[in-house]
Amino acid sequence: MNSTPPVIPGLLSLYRHDLTFQRAANVAAFGVVVAVGMYWVSQPVSSPPPPIDNSFDVAIAKVGAIGGIVMSGVGLLILLRRWRWVRKIFKEGTVIRGLVENIDVVVTTSSSSDSHTFKHKTRRSYYAILRYTAQGEERTVRVKLPSSGFVYGLAKGQETDLMVHHLIPEKPLICAVYLGRSAITAR
Repeated sequence: MNSTPPVIPGLLSLYRHDLTFQRAANVAAFGVVVAVGMYWVSQPVSSPPPPIDNSFDVAIAKVGAIGGIVMSGVGLLILLRRWRWVRKIFKEGTVIRGLVENIDVVVTTSSSSDSHTFKHKTRRSYYAILRYTAQGEERTVRVKLPSSGFVYGLAKGQETDLMVHHLIPEKPLICAVYLGRSAITAR
């Protein structure tokens, strides 16, 4: 019986390839910056003492610091929950084959009229529509990709490895996204 330990993506890999994890980490870091910045702003200057210690600006800065700590805490909770969820799927889940039915590209264009020339910003979001069979039931899901499907070797009509947990078979993870193409071919 050859039992190989499961390959689990690291924190840096999760940050790069998992959009929820990345946003939660950014919110947590931004919350820390806000909290520290607001705390620093609320401190009195050492040379001339301020006329009123409990001024409105100082109170707002203290509330901002507390808000930053709360924001950071919420971001860390989401970050830890997502990390535990991905680890659980990669530790206890099974690898199955799924078919990429389509790769959708949603293009959003926004314009800014801040200057005399209009600036158009284009944002592309990539989604993979996957069909697979888990627990004897055929399922179809739409999964948002952090980048183009080409980056992960996903193309319409091709098969790919999916990691599925038996408790949540409707939320598969695409192995190539989290582990890279080279880790899948090594298995």
